[in-house]
Amino acid sequence: MPQGPLLEPRPKGKIKPIVMIFDSKPRHARQKNAKKPPKNYSAASKKTFAFVNTSHPVEADEESRRLVKTHVMQEVLRQKLLDRSKLEKEPTKRLCYPRDPPLFRVISPEAPLSYLFTYPIQTEPYMLKLVHDSKVEFEFDRIDAAAMLPPGSKVRDTAWYPLVMTDAALFHALLCMSALFGLRDMIVQRKHMLESIRLINDRLPGEEATSDATITAVLFMAKAEYFQGNHDAWGIHMEGTKRIIDLRGGIQKLPFLIQEKIYNTDLLGCIEAGATPHFPPIHPLSPPYPHNLPPSILSLAETYNLPPTLLSLLSEITPHTTSPPPTHDIPNLQYRLLSLHSTRQYQHEKRSDVIEDILTTSTTLYLFLPHRHSLPPFRPLSYTYLLTRLSFLTNQLLTQRTPPQHAPFLLWVCLLGEIFSSPVGTLFREQMRDVSRMLGVTSWEGVEVVMGGMWGLEGYEVRGLWEDAMGSDVPGSIR
Repeated sequence: MPQGPLLEPRPKGKIKPIVMIFDSKPRHARQKNAKKPPKNYSAASKKTFAFVNTSHPVEADEESRRLVKTHVMQEVLRQKLLDRSKLEKEPTKRLCYPRDPPLFRVISPEAPLSYLFTYPIQTEPYMLKLVHDSKVEFEFDRIDAAAMLPPGSKVRDTAWYPLVMTDAALFHALLCMSALFGLRDMIVQRKHMLESIRLINDRLPGEEATSDATITAVLFMAKAEYFQGNHDAWGIHMEGTKRIIDLRGGIQKLPFLIQEKIYNTDLLGCIEAGATPHFPPIHPLSPPYPHNLPPSILSLAETYNLPPTLLSLLSEITPHTTSPPPTHDIPNLQYRLLSLHSTRQYQHEKRSDVIEDILTTSTTLYLFLPHRHSLPPFRPLSYTYLLTRLSFLTNQLLTQRTPPQHAPFLLWVCLLGEIFSSPVGTLFREQMRDVSRMLGVTSWEGVEVVMGGMWGLEGYEVRGLWEDAMGSDVPGSIR
């Protein structure tokens, strides 16, 4: 192989390198009609060539091109012969099979966006699966609570990852929720929760105490306590969140993504624990009264002088019964209804207060009807508090002399409560029979006529529930 610099000067213009093949044996161009000599693969397999790159090539003629192609094909054939000879010489005793059964091919899940980031902590192998499973938590928030945001805001679950991947406390809180939703070992869940709490406590004296990541980490832990039924711990976390948000200047100062998380976590706990919502609702403006109100509700409003604030909220329910509502409306309306009735006590001196409480509680339940069978990732939502409160208030109203014109509303409340309490509970059966006796209805056709002045309950097996209540062995039943 020649070495050293070339003696000829470099040509002007763009240089196009070419591969030149040098062979010690001179060759001549093959004649057009000459016979092709027989190929000797064994001899060709023993030849070697040298490839030299030169920056001063010459124009390749037809003979040179044919020569290059010939040597390339000979090298390919030589390599095939060598591979075949190696396979034939391989001893049979070395061909063994694994004793373990074969692993069936499983389609791996799509890699989350977290693989594009650097983790904020030293990770272990099991954490990668938890990061992937965390998408369930984001999807649950997006479906059930995008609600509290303005209709124009477009929040994507993937927007969480840049925040999660840059904060250690939030990352541990995310792993805690993912372990809870994945029904993994509780030790793993508690480990990451305690580590997140420790990191948050360490940053309290500094500026990061009120950061978006700190607020979100506390909300993750609050939701983890809620899903385990620890409502007291949930309340402590929400109170801490409220203090941090007050230091930030109010919830309106936060990004929409954080607002979504706040309202979702607060709504779930308030429904189960009966707590007062911690934050002011968004969209306080409602349609003017008395649009879209059923006749029975209008009768109650005229008799008991119900406040316009409540009536304006109730007027928003009718559109949800006639067409599929957008996702962002129902939870927002529920949050505003909870803000009204959660401040009230069970005992009321005025009948109008009892009516208002029954209206807010029953309509909050009514808005859950389309989603009653859609389960969250960990456990279904519990309606025990709302049902117990509604049953107590209905019984309190029945013990008084209720005007007959308000009985259709009470029958609607009893049927609604029986839908949510069945098949386990029978809180409203006796009350349903008392109201039916008050109305004088003994057939389902009569019930349909009476219920025409309220929001519809079609499609929820209401007839079967009513007939079971009327035929049950309860004192004073209608037969």
